[in-house]
Amino acid sequence: MKQWVDYFDSYGLVTQRDGEGGDSFNRTPIFRAFQFLKGAPLGAVRKKLRDAFNTLAFRRHADLTCWYSRLQMISRDQLSGMLFSSVITGDRDLVRRLFDEHKRQGSLFFAWNRYHNWQYADEKTHNLNRQKYGLPEWNGNKKKRPDLTLFKIWGGYIRGLEAKKFYWLLYLLDISILLGSIKHVVFPYKFSGLKLKKEDDVIVHSLVVIASLRNVSTFWVKLAALILSPESMNERLGRFFGDYPQEPPFDELMRPTINYYFGRWNK
Repeated sequence: MKQWVDYFDSYGLVTQRDGEGGDSFNRTPIFRAFQFLKGAPLGAVRKKLRDAFNTLAFRRHADLTCWYSRLQMISRDQLSGMLFSSVITGDRDLVRRLFDEHKRQGSLFFAWNRYHNWQYADEKTHNLNRQKYGLPEWNGNKKKRPDLTLFKIWGGYIRGLEAKKFYWLLYLLDISILLGSIKHVVFPYKFSGLKLKKEDDVIVHSLVVIASLRNVSTFWVKLAALILSPESMNERLGRFFGDYPQEPPFDELMRPTINYYFGRWNK
């Protein structure tokens, strides 16, 4: 049976069971957010969330020897995990720090993952670690177009910063966010080449986003409840995490939240 203690490293961050920490910038805050939703004291959760934020310092992990701890590697999924966890815990200061860094990176239309995954900044370091981590050939440190952010991230900032003059936009943004999240939970797959592949972590991200939409319109909430019963959600999550033994046991952590939110909406 999976135990959470096996998924924390010496930095106090959530990793895979084998210690791979490339998603710690989103997994760690999501863990804290669901602790709060399960009833953990808000003050203690906020402190742990801020400690993780400060340790990570806008990197995917704090271990600077790893390729994923480079600067400018924060993707949309990494950003959304930290952002929506901050929204759920009501930590406006943390949301502001994310927002300010996002602006400093150049554009609210994009995340700041400007470099490809599985690549070190220099060829020598890359080749030294290539066999150890099963890396592809060094690509010359080429840059790529960062992920688009748009509705999901913008809605998170508006809600988290309590930007009341933009609240009217949430009627439009929440529809897109909620329906997109439902789609990912019901169909957790993406096209990769010509094949459908299960999208890693997409269910976790979608659920933490849905949990943050506390004042979303009743119509859309009821629509979500019709599609996603607690029973089907829990069954789907159990199957997903059973297929990925390296993944942290988010299914157990999220089950009480699913039963509360989706059980209430189904009434």
